[in-house]
Amino acid sequence: MKNKLMVVIAMVTLLTIATVAMASGSLTLEPIVKPADEFAPSFDRLANYMGYDTEEAFHSFHKTALFLGRYCPTEDSFSFIEQMILSGCDPQTTMDIYQFYLTTNEPISIVKQIYDMVYNGEPITNRDVVFENAFNKITNNKCGVLTEDDVVAYLEKGLSVDDIMQANLLSRKAVMTIQEILDARLSGINLEKIEISISKEVTAESNVKEATAVNTILLTDNSNTYFEQNAKKVNSILKEKGYWKGKKSPNFNAMVKEAEKDGITEEKITELLDSGYSELDIFNALKQPDCTAKTIDALTEKEVLKK
Repeated sequence: MKNKLMVVIAMVTLLTIATVAMASGSLTLEPIVKPADEFAPSFDRLANYMGYDTEEAFHSFHKTALFLGRYCPTEDSFSFIEQMILSGCDPQTTMDIYQFYLTTNEPISIVKQIYDMVYNGEPITNRDVVFENAFNKITNNKCGVLTEDDVVAYLEKGLSVDDIMQANLLSRKAVMTIQEILDARLSGINLEKIEISISKEVTAESNVKEATAVNTILLTDNSNTYFEQNAKKVNSILKEKGYWKGKKSPNFNAMVKEAEKDGITEEKITELLDSGYSELDIFNALKQPDCTAKTIDALTEKEVLKK
């Protein structure tokens, strides 16, 4: 029994939920950000800084531009993350921390605070735990922290690993601590009711954070319309300004042949590329056993969300 519990503890520690895509879908907050077509970002400074004149440079620039277009729908959020990158912050680490920020109810400045605390020039492994530890330190553990003994105690009382992981995610809104959420579960209150209660209190605040609004859009946009619209918008801007290098690579024909096995046309592959998906995302989607002309869009989107 002890060995089994230690395995579960390791799972809770290593599999901390820190991405919007993995959040529960029952939140009902009202988005407060502007619609996608009301903010027209300029990628000039980013293009000049990151470069775009080689396939490798363009790939990095394009990935960053797509991220900003999807997750930073207002001028304030776009400018904050752009400025971090322009000041020398590692783009991938900055984007990873920003996604963690989206699960909180903190001001966007915490992205830079976490970055300064955790980045030392090397790729970050076990990033969710690293970001969470930094977050707890910056916020003085106000959301609550569980010891290993606490985890064992809650599991022995009948709660599941999923209960603990979801409570951890919900606690980042700083409405209830993780202990308060888990104790509520023990008293018989289900997670959906707890989520609704937390969402109402967050919404009632006079300074509802953009993170809450963006999180809501991504949770409720099951058709991926928000992503697709903003990806096309970014690509249109890059093409108009002459930054676009989305031409067919030497791998394109091989990808088309692979797609044809599943009844997917060359036109569809081109459409996906023009929507902002990378060749690697499409290739990985094509490898899935359930890939068809009807599922290719959703499977490709899942590949993006894994990053």
